[in-house]
Amino acid sequence: MTLNITDYQKRKITELHLETLLDTLDRLHDAAYQDRIADEVDLSHEDIIGWLEDIIYTAQETINELNQQSASYEEQRVVNIASLSLIRLNRGG
Repeated sequence: MTLNITDYQKRKITELHLETLLDTLDRLHDAAYQDRIADEVDLSHEDIIGWLEDIIYTAQETINELNQQSASYEEQRVVNIASLSLIRLNRGG
């Protein structure tokens, strides 16, 4: 079965997707460390660095968004707990 780009983008991201990304970055790192970039990658150093900077930026922005959502969820949870406590107090409970 062949997936077109639209079908691929509609699929949920799984741990396997993230593991594949990490494995690819690890292979790239190994090649750089062993001075084998030319053997492993068909891109210039500048292009590789550009891709890595884009990956880092996107990863950091994703972390920031998730942290903001977590903080917002936690704030809402505290508000909900406080509201329930006030309701119980008002009911004499």
